[in-house]
Amino acid sequence: MVYVNWEASSSAANLSTFKWYSVESIIDYIQSLRQNVIYRLRQETSMPVLSCIEAPVSKTKRFQQGYFICDGVGNWEYNLNRLSLYLVRLNRSPSCQLSASFETAIERDVLRTVHSMLGAIEKKVDMMDQFAFETRYGLVWEATAAKEDDHDVMKCPNIFCYCYKNAVVYISLLLGKKNKAM
Repeated sequence: MVYVNWEASSSAANLSTFKWYSVESIIDYIQSLRQNVIYRLRQETSMPVLSCIEAPVSKTKRFQQGYFICDGVGNWEYNLNRLSLYLVRLNRSPSCQLSASFETAIERDVLRTVHSMLGAIEKKVDMMDQFAFETRYGLVWEATAAKEDDHDVMKCPNIFCYCYKNAVVYISLLLGKKNKAM
């Protein structure tokens, strides 16, 4: 099984160089950050860490089930970097303390960014599932010839196979009646 036009899509060929995240890991990460900011847990606990995953797709591996975020698509990388920068500023050593008003402004910006990111996730902005990925990059997945030959359309429950089967049966019936009339 393979994407037949992988090389033709210059963007798809470079996707493994980007950072990929599962949507669940992004949600866990930003919700943990929000809790740390709200409850001022910065110094007492370790900050949450967001780990990237291997690209959920390759020329020979079809895009995985589920939703994923690529840091090269949309504003995800910008927002993640923004949160990191805010947290670095909030977690400065005691000798480099920020003024209370500046610290409050940063905390509000963190909360705003988290809110914005959660809203983008809810609306599926710049997130990819298999359909969105294949549509975005114009990729076509093709099963191997042996598997295609083994496929029995007449027994397949897939809606397209079902429609094809019905069309074949109806056309056969119509042709059978036409031949009898002649």
